[in-house]
Amino acid sequence: FEKDASLKINGSLKIMGKEGAIVEFLPKSPDINWMGIIIDSGDADISYVKISGAKVGIKAVNTGAKISNAIIEGNETGIYTTGAPSPNISKATIWHNSTGIVMESSQALIEKSDIAQNKTGIHFAKSSPTIKENNINDNEINVDAGETSVNMDSNYFGTVVFEEMKLKGNVKVANTLDNKYPSGKVVQAVI
Repeated sequence: FEKDASLKINGSLKIMGKEGAIVEFLPKSPDINWMGIIIDSGDADISYVKISGAKVGIKAVNTGAKISNAIIEGNETGIYTTGAPSPNISKATIWHNSTGIVMESSQALIEKSDIAQNKTGIHFAKSSPTIKENNINDNEINVDAGETSVNMDSNYFGTVVFEEMKLKGNVKVANTLDNKYPSGKVVQAVI
Protein backbone atom coordinates (compact mmCIF):
# COMPACT_ATOMS: atom_id res chain seq x y z
CA PHE A 1 0.00 0.00 0.00
CA GLU A 2 1.08 3.57 -0.66
CA LYS A 3 1.60 6.01 2.22
CA ASP A 4 -1.72 6.86 3.95
CA ALA A 5 -3.67 4.49 1.66
CA SER A 6 -6.40 2.31 3.15
CA LEU A 7 -8.80 -0.46 2.24
CA LYS A 8 -12.28 0.72 3.32
CA ILE A 9 -15.15 -1.74 3.47
CA ASN A 10 -18.75 -0.48 3.60
CA GLY A 11 -20.25 -3.70 2.27
CA SER A 12 -18.83 -7.17 2.64
CA LEU A 13 -15.25 -8.49 2.71
CA LYS A 14 -14.03 -12.07 2.81
CA ILE A 15 -10.29 -12.76 3.09
CA MET A 16 -9.70 -16.47 3.42
CA GLY A 17 -6.03 -17.32 3.50
CA LYS A 18 -5.04 -20.72 4.80
CA GLU A 19 -2.37 -22.21 6.99
CA GLY A 20 0.92 -21.93 5.14
CA ALA A 21 -0.56 -19.49 2.60
CA ILE A 22 -1.48 -16.32 4.49
CA VAL A 23 -2.64 -13.13 2.78
CA GLU A 24 -0.37 -10.16 3.60
CA PHE A 25 -1.29 -6.46 3.84
CA LEU A 26 1.75 -4.19 4.22
CA PRO A 27 3.10 -0.84 3.11
CA LYS A 28 4.85 -0.48 -0.25
CA SER A 29 8.11 0.16 1.60
CA PRO A 30 9.06 -0.37 5.26
CA ASP A 31 9.72 3.35 5.89
CA ILE A 32 6.09 4.44 5.33
CA ASN A 33 2.77 3.79 7.10
CA TRP A 34 -0.52 3.05 5.44
CA MET A 35 -3.90 3.59 7.15
CA GLY A 36 -4.98 -0.07 7.37
CA ILE A 37 -8.24 -1.95 6.75
CA ILE A 38 -11.36 -0.01 7.76
CA ILE A 39 -14.61 -1.94 8.15
CA ASP A 40 -17.40 0.63 8.63
CA SER A 41 -20.80 -0.96 9.34
CA GLY A 42 -19.97 -3.65 6.82
CA ASP A 43 -19.47 -7.36 7.21
CA ALA A 44 -16.12 -9.12 7.16
CA ASP A 45 -14.72 -12.59 7.57
CA ILE A 46 -10.93 -12.35 7.80
CA SER A 47 -8.71 -15.36 8.42
CA TYR A 48 -5.07 -16.28 7.90
CA VAL A 49 -3.87 -12.75 7.23
CA LYS A 50 -0.83 -10.73 8.26
CA ILE A 51 -1.30 -6.98 8.64
CA SER A 52 1.69 -4.74 9.38
CA GLY A 53 3.05 -1.22 8.98
CA ALA A 54 -0.34 0.50 9.41
CA LYS A 55 -1.52 3.34 11.62
CA VAL A 56 -4.39 0.99 12.56
CA GLY A 57 -4.17 -2.59 11.27
CA ILE A 58 -7.93 -3.20 11.41
CA LYS A 59 -10.43 -0.51 12.35
CA ALA A 60 -13.79 -2.18 13.06
CA VAL A 61 -16.70 0.30 13.36
CA ASN A 62 -20.20 -1.05 14.11
CA THR A 63 -19.38 -4.46 12.67
CA GLY A 64 -19.67 -8.04 13.82
CA ALA A 65 -16.58 -8.93 11.75
CA LYS A 66 -14.93 -12.28 12.38
CA ILE A 67 -11.13 -12.09 12.62
CA SER A 68 -9.29 -15.37 13.15
CA ASN A 69 -5.81 -16.80 12.75
CA ALA A 70 -4.49 -13.30 12.01
CA ILE A 71 -1.03 -11.90 12.67
CA ILE A 72 -1.29 -8.20 13.50
CA GLU A 73 2.21 -6.80 14.02
CA GLY A 74 4.29 -3.66 13.69
CA ASN A 75 1.35 -1.22 13.62
CA GLU A 76 0.70 1.87 15.72
CA THR A 77 -2.57 0.20 16.82
CA GLY A 78 -3.20 -3.43 15.92
CA ILE A 79 -7.00 -3.50 16.13
CA TYR A 80 -9.37 -0.62 17.01
CA THR A 81 -12.99 -1.56 17.63
CA THR A 82 -15.94 0.70 18.41
CA GLY A 83 -19.73 0.43 18.40
CA ALA A 84 -22.21 -2.37 17.99
CA PRO A 85 -22.27 -4.96 16.75
CA SER A 86 -18.69 -5.70 17.75
CA PRO A 87 -16.14 -8.10 16.26
CA ASN A 88 -15.22 -11.63 17.27
CA ILE A 89 -11.43 -12.02 17.42
CA SER A 90 -10.02 -15.52 17.90
CA LYS A 91 -6.71 -17.33 17.53
CA ALA A 92 -4.93 -14.07 16.61
CA THR A 93 -1.34 -13.05 17.30
CA ILE A 94 -1.24 -9.34 18.11
CA TRP A 95 2.30 -8.24 18.88
CA HIS A 96 5.01 -5.64 18.34
CA ASN A 97 2.44 -2.81 18.05
CA SER A 98 2.37 0.37 20.09
CA THR A 99 -1.11 -0.69 21.30
CA GLY A 100 -2.38 -4.18 20.52
CA ILE A 101 -6.14 -3.59 20.81
CA VAL A 102 -8.15 -0.44 21.55
CA MET A 103 -11.80 -0.96 22.49
CA GLU A 104 -14.08 2.08 22.63
CA SER A 105 -17.78 1.47 23.41
CA SER A 106 -17.25 -2.09 22.23
CA GLN A 107 -18.61 -5.49 23.24
CA ALA A 108 -16.08 -7.50 21.27
CA LEU A 109 -15.30 -11.14 21.99
CA ILE A 110 -11.57 -11.88 22.17
CA GLU A 111 -10.55 -15.47 22.77
CA LYS A 112 -7.67 -17.90 22.32
CA SER A 113 -5.31 -15.14 21.15
CA ASP A 114 -1.75 -14.05 21.94
CA ILE A 115 -1.45 -10.36 22.80
CA ALA A 116 2.21 -9.81 23.62
CA GLN A 117 5.23 -7.52 23.29
CA ASN A 118 3.18 -4.36 22.67
CA LYS A 119 3.60 -1.17 24.71
CA THR A 120 -0.03 -1.64 25.81
CA GLY A 121 -1.73 -4.99 25.20
CA ILE A 122 -5.37 -3.90 25.47
CA HIS A 123 -6.79 -0.42 26.20
CA PHE A 124 -10.47 0.06 27.11
CA ALA A 125 -12.78 3.06 26.97
CA LYS A 126 -16.43 2.52 27.97
CA SER A 127 -16.45 -1.10 26.83
CA SER A 128 -17.94 -4.34 28.13
CA PRO A 129 -16.15 -7.07 26.15
CA THR A 130 -15.81 -10.78 26.72
CA ILE A 131 -12.11 -11.65 26.95
CA LYS A 132 -11.18 -15.22 27.82
CA GLU A 133 -8.51 -17.85 27.30
CA ASN A 134 -5.91 -15.41 25.94
CA ASN A 135 -2.20 -14.99 26.58
CA ILE A 136 -1.87 -11.31 27.48
CA ASN A 137 1.73 -11.06 28.64
CA ASP A 138 5.11 -9.45 28.03
CA ASN A 139 3.53 -6.06 27.24
CA GLU A 140 4.78 -2.96 29.09
CA ILE A 141 1.16 -2.67 30.30
CA ASN A 142 -0.91 -5.80 29.71
CA VAL A 143 -4.32 -4.17 30.27
CA ASP A 144 -5.24 -0.48 30.65
CA ALA A 145 -8.88 -0.22 31.73
CA GLY A 146 -9.00 3.57 31.45
CA GLU A 147 -12.19 4.70 33.22
CA THR A 148 -13.85 1.31 32.61
CA SER A 149 -14.26 -1.55 35.08
CA VAL A 150 -13.19 -4.77 33.33
CA ASN A 151 -13.31 -8.41 34.39
CA MET A 152 -10.34 -10.30 32.95
CA ASP A 153 -10.81 -13.79 34.44
CA SER A 154 -9.42 -16.91 32.73
CA ASN A 155 -6.54 -15.25 30.84
CA TYR A 156 -2.79 -15.71 31.21
CA PHE A 157 -0.78 -12.64 32.30
CA GLY A 158 2.66 -14.18 32.77
CA THR A 159 2.04 -14.67 36.51
CA VAL A 160 -0.71 -15.68 38.94
CA VAL A 161 0.23 -12.82 41.31
CA PHE A 162 -2.22 -9.94 40.76
CA GLU A 163 0.31 -7.20 41.61
CA GLU A 164 2.71 -8.52 38.93
CA MET A 165 0.13 -8.73 36.09
CA LYS A 166 0.92 -5.21 34.70
CA LEU A 167 -2.68 -4.02 34.95
CA LYS A 168 -3.71 -0.35 35.01
CA GLY A 169 -7.05 0.99 36.19
CA ASN A 170 -10.03 -0.97 37.50
CA VAL A 171 -9.13 -4.43 36.18
CA LYS A 172 -10.59 -7.38 38.09
CA VAL A 173 -8.92 -10.80 38.02
CA ALA A 174 -10.22 -13.39 40.49
CA ASN A 175 -9.19 -16.41 38.42
CA THR A 176 -6.27 -16.63 36.00
CA LEU A 177 -4.50 -19.25 33.93
CA ASP A 178 -1.35 -20.63 35.58
CA ASN A 179 0.40 -21.08 32.23
CA LYS A 180 -0.13 -20.05 28.62
CA TYR A 181 -3.36 -21.02 26.94
CA PRO A 182 -4.18 -23.78 25.96
CA SER A 183 -2.12 -25.74 28.52
CA GLY A 184 -2.80 -23.37 31.44
CA LYS A 185 -5.26 -24.36 34.15
CA VAL A 186 -7.64 -21.91 35.85
CA VAL A 187 -6.41 -21.02 39.36
CA GLN A 188 -7.28 -18.34 41.86
CA ALA A 189 -5.19 -15.20 41.43
CA VAL A 190 -2.84 -14.48 44.34
CA ILE A 191 -3.83 -11.12 45.80
